[in-house]
Amino acid sequence: MDRVIRLNKLIQYLQQSSGPIGLADIADQFNCSTRTIRRDLELLIQETGAPFFISDNRVYRDKSNSQKVPIAGYWLTPEELQALLILSNSLNQLQAGLLAEQLAPFKTQIERRLGQQGQANPALSDKIKIIQMASGPLNRTTFTQIAQALANQKRLNITFWSRQTNQLNDREISPQQLIRYRDHWILDAFCHQRQAIRSFSLEGIQQACLLEQAALEVKPQDLSEHFETSYGIFAGQADQQAVLNFSAYQARWIQFEIWHPEQKTRWLDDGRYQLTIPYKHDTELIQDILKHGPEVEVIEPPELRQKVKQRLEETLKHYSRDRF
Repeated sequence: MDRVIRLNKLIQYLQQSSGPIGLADIADQFNCSTRTIRRDLELLIQETGAPFFISDNRVYRDKSNSQKVPIAGYWLTPEELQALLILSNSLNQLQAGLLAEQLAPFKTQIERRLGQQGQANPALSDKIKIIQMASGPLNRTTFTQIAQALANQKRLNITFWSRQTNQLNDREISPQQLIRYRDHWILDAFCHQRQAIRSFSLEGIQQACLLEQAALEVKPQDLSEHFETSYGIFAGQADQQAVLNFSAYQARWIQFEIWHPEQKTRWLDDGRYQLTIPYKHDTELIQDILKHGPEVEVIEPPELRQKVKQRLEETLKHYSRDRF
């Protein structure tokens, strides 16, 4: 008997039993050795959380976990089911239900199980909201193609619109990871044209075609070094350090923010808060600095300080003449 089928039948058999059952009796029922049954049971208990235990060559129902119910092959408590339901609803709020179709069967099972146990509280999951500020529309077909490529480790042909050049480009890529970053979906991939790791905004992917060819897999360490050593989504090996001084007022918020995993912070004698972060490309960093207006000053490096100053001067020109 196929092991997966045997495991499912074993669970059904144990659930229908009213008391302890000997391992030998179960082995006879399934026409296999007691060693095989013991191994199967240990797998079910350890890997799926099935509420049973073995003692003196007999299988008992674990009464301390009597509320556990099976969902997709795993045994979960009502509290775990509620947490999954909240997670499902939260994911459904991302990109106007982009994942709703995929999550629907799972969500239905959870709601049914909670209802059977009198634990259903539909209002609870509705009390958690995810508010998106700047996310654009996404093509469901494109998203599905990308998800399939990631799951099956296949390459993609994409038509990508570059907002910097306002041009369409065809690329063959090996998808590596999909990231939700500041209300936007970003696909990190190895670009075979550029022979390098690149990031693609899903909003800019006009078309995606799944290929039969296996994707080139980038080592996790290489991905980490490329995307986590530098500030922002415009990744690469960091080669500069930005030193920012925030006012004592703004420090009330900044002290709790993580701008980069390797950031360094310290309080200055006058109450200001100094933040030092590594970066390579300054585009996103400048945007974030400008958000804080007069509450922040760029100390180092001089090139970054000059760029921020120039952007502020260009902005001020829009207000040099009163339009009213």
